[in-house]
Amino acid sequence: MHSGLTFHVTRHCALRLAERSVLLENVKDVVKYADEEKRLQRGGNGGILRRFEKTVEGRKLVVIAEIKNNDCWLATAYYEY
Repeated sequence: MHSGLTFHVTRHCALRLAERSVLLENVKDVVKYADEEKRLQRGGNGGILRRFEKTVEGRKLVVIAEIKNNDCWLATAYYEY
């Protein structure tokens, strides 16, 4: 569980959320209370890129984000079919 994070929305993520009709609050909840979390690789901000998954409103929402200390940079999010 990742509570107490400061979220940073990248330009890319903001565009993708709008295109895919994904609510920012849902994205934040997936990161904070993920059902599944997988470590991917080092990120550009010195943290670790991670893949978070959680069922939201009956669909699996996937979020890719980089976490370093208490900062979280949201990279992208999408519903998996």
